[in-house]
Amino acid sequence: MTITRKRTTGQLSRSASENPLNFSESGWCGRILSAMKTLILILIGLLVVGCGMEYIPQDPKEIKSTDLGRVLTLEEKKVVGTYEWKTGKDVIRLIFLKSGIMKSSSVLGDKENKWEIRDNEIHAEDKVGNGGCYSIEPNGDLTKNAVLIDGKRSDLTKEEQMTFKKIK
Repeated sequence: MTITRKRTTGQLSRSASENPLNFSESGWCGRILSAMKTLILILIGLLVVGCGMEYIPQDPKEIKSTDLGRVLTLEEKKVVGTYEWKTGKDVIRLIFLKSGIMKSSSVLGDKENKWEIRDNEIHAEDKVGNGGCYSIEPNGDLTKNAVLIDGKRSDLTKEEQMTFKKIK
């Protein structure tokens, strides 16, 4: 490295080719920047391709739900909604959610059960196995045809059965 003294000012100066911070002439920095540009382009390409991919269900009956990644069948998709049963002043409302939760409300209070379709029926149960079984009518309404007590099924007579009309 050559250091020279300017005659008029007496200051020390170095030539540009000898400045260790002059990256334009050092080959290693140029190679690193070039490699980084290439890596960034590859990364952007992978992100674009990866984000553009969509889940394709293996079973054509499956429909992707937005609730926690739960996948609903077409039959389950038809069940999701609100149902009501009315007699006199009493009203029982059932709300079947995409997440597999059924909310029920009546004059006795509100409850939450998990629901699923088993053996062409909707089974809605709480944690200890209490709940009900509902058959799906051709018009979309639900008929409660059995109760579950501690996980054991007890069928209802025709007079005891309740048909819930789909309202939403």
